[in-house]
Amino acid sequence: MNLSDRPDGRARDAMRPVSMQAGYYPHAEGSCWIKMGATEVLAVVSVEDSVPRFMRGQGAGWLTAEYSMLPRSTKQRVDRRSTLDGGRTKEISRLIGRSLRAVTPLEAVGEVTLRIDCDVIVADGGTRTASITAASVAVAMALEGLRAPRPSSRRRKQTPLAGLPTPAPAPFAGAVALSVGQFGDNLLLDPNYAEDERLNVDANFVFTTTGQLIDVGFSVEGTPCDAEVLPSMLALARTAVPTLAEAQRAALDAETS
Repeated sequence: MNLSDRPDGRARDAMRPVSMQAGYYPHAEGSCWIKMGATEVLAVVSVEDSVPRFMRGQGAGWLTAEYSMLPRSTKQRVDRRSTLDGGRTKEISRLIGRSLRAVTPLEAVGEVTLRIDCDVIVADGGTRTASITAASVAVAMALEGLRAPRPSSRRRKQTPLAGLPTPAPAPFAGAVALSVGQFGDNLLLDPNYAEDERLNVDANFVFTTTGQLIDVGFSVEGTPCDAEVLPSMLALARTAVPTLAEAQRAALDAETS
């Protein structure tokens, strides 16, 4: 595949344009809209004053996630029930949850649950990675809200984070995610749907915003590949971490300014 073969003319090591808006949803404790190329996802975080039974009495919080695709997020209508009950949906929901749990200071928030809802508005490849990147911004917003007392709330009026100095030490590392595909002998960063259909290897990587690895998903579509391709894909994905982390910071700064 030549550089000109990418549908949008990008270089093989180039991301799609990315933009984010924090605080997009007015009623939630945290939210972020993300657009990567044509893919759009809305991530919303709700804070609930309870934890699952297996977490009660430990003084720590919990984080869980649900992922779904809106019926017309794709060219053909997707049945709403199938998107909620399908194995792919549950797999991605678990991925988002464990990725954000890895970077969230749940031991510091008390017995609350951070519940993430990621809804795909437009699907054009990379919906799971966009969901993680946006959810990280939404979680950061929710954590910031937990730092201050909420005297008007009928729920808790004080939380463990409320006593932190201002500005508080950053307890939340944040997470970003990106895909890399292999087509022939070439690696493609951040493939869109048209490219994803043609890939013989597809990998998803989740990092902290400082570049530490959280999760890897790797699959071959067809002929098995050499194991040496994985480190190369990892290295290419890692080059995108600073760009995504900066976009997250810019979204959060804009929301608080």
